[in-house]
Formats: sequence, structure tokens, C-alpha cells
Amino acid sequence: MVLTSWFTILAGIDRYCVSSKHVHRRQLSNLKYSRYLVCLTVFIGLIGYSQVLGMFIIEQIKTGPSCYARAGTYRIFYDFFYFATFSFTPPIMMIIVGLGTFHNVQLSRTRINPTETNTQNMNQLKKRDRQLIKMLLVQVIFTVSLTLPLAIQKLYSTFTQNFVKDSYQVAIEGLITHIVRLLAFTNSCISFYIFTLSGSIYRKEFIGLLNKVTGYIFGKKNLIDQQSQECTESMKNIQLKTINETIIPKKMAHNVNRTA
Repeated sequence: MVLTSWFTILAGIDRYCVSSKHVHRRQLSNLKYSRYLVCLTVFIGLIGYSQVLGMFIIEQIKTGPSCYARAGTYRIFYDFFYFATFSFTPPIMMIIVGLGTFHNVQLSRTRINPTETNTQNMNQLKKRDRQLIKMLLVQVIFTVSLTLPLAIQKLYSTFTQNFVKDSYQVAIEGLITHIVRLLAFTNSCISFYIFTLSGSIYRKEFIGLLNKVTGYIFGKKNLIDQQSQECTESMKNIQLKTINETIIPKKMAHNVNRTA
């Protein structure tokens, strides 16, 4: 889940560079830098969370068995670490990058003069780029809304773990914990629906893919029949052309002979 948030940030930075009016920033949006940053992000994520392999244990709590960080100083450290790397820093960076991208889009619109005759200086952003920026901004809003409650819940649980609580309060906190975890897990699988609903280009590509798949599964026989029919018609046309080329010259020669 952590890498998902950071990949969204990288996508936001890419859209910010694409929408910038500065040529140098737009040049940073390329496949070479994207691959390098993705590999670097995965490496840092694996190194940063490798501690989980040795410091997480299964312990019995009031709500049942739970696999979590060891109680004590490490748990406080891990909660702050998780808060910083997943639930606080990524949403803040998404908001900053999203606002910067939106600002660039607004500037690009104000720079366009519809009465200009020079069409080369029209809108810098292509239609595909505008659609990607729109989808990214919607995803940023959902990511912030779905991950921030989990950070708040983890900090609350850590700082109140030594408090005396009755069974009713424990039940309420357990319910809230499951709800915020469900929201965080939802954030990892909602991208498809966000892109489908907010991006017309994505919908068009998805519908085209569905048509290809259904056509291959259900229309394969019809496709073969259509190709066979086209081949038969082409053979008939070739035969008719050959007959015409043979008969017409003979008729012309016969008419010439009769005239002579």
C-alpha cells in the first residue's frame, strides 16, 4: 500500500512537469526518468520496511489475534514511521503536486488567445494530457480521504494503549479500526473505477479492449466466415476481370474484321 501512494506522487510530479510552461521541466517528463524513479522508489521502500520481518509478532489482544509491531518503543517508532511514509507525507505531497498541476493548467488556459492566427502557440496540453491530469487529481482526492483516517487511528491507538477502557469503548474502537483499515485497503483497488469514471480516454480504451476480447471469444467464427466470403468475392472479381480482358479484345477484333 505504501508503494501505491508513492507511485501516485510520481505520477503527479510527471503531470506537473508536463503541464509546466518551462521547457526544462517539461523535458523531465520522459520514460527514462520514470523507470529510474520507479526502481529507486521500490528499492527505498523495501529497505525501509525490511524491519517488519524481524520486529512484527502475533499477539493476542481483546479483539483477537493480531500481527503487529512489538509493544514498547518500537511500536511508537513504527506508528510514526508508518504515519510519515503512508498516511501523512504522501497525502500532503499529493495535495501540493495536485494544486501545482491545477495552477499550471489554469495558466495555460489564460495564455491562450482564441483570436490569434498563429495556431502553433495554442494550448500546450494535449487532450490526453488533460485527461490524465483530471484522473490524477480525482485519485489524489480519494487517496487523501481514504488513507488519512488510518493514520489518525494508529496514533490514537498508540498513545492510548495504556489507558483503562471498558468493553464498550474497546468494541467501538475495534469497529473504527476495521472501518479505517477497510478504507485504506479500498484505496489500493479503486484506481480502475476512478479512471473509468473520470477519464473519457481511459473509458474508450477499456471499451475497445472489451470489444476485442468479446469479438475474439464470441465472434471468431463469424470473423473466419467474413474473411472466407471476402476471399471468395475477390476470386470472383479476378475471374470476371480475366474474362473481360479475354472476350472484349476478341469482340473488337471480330467487329474490325466484319467492317473490313
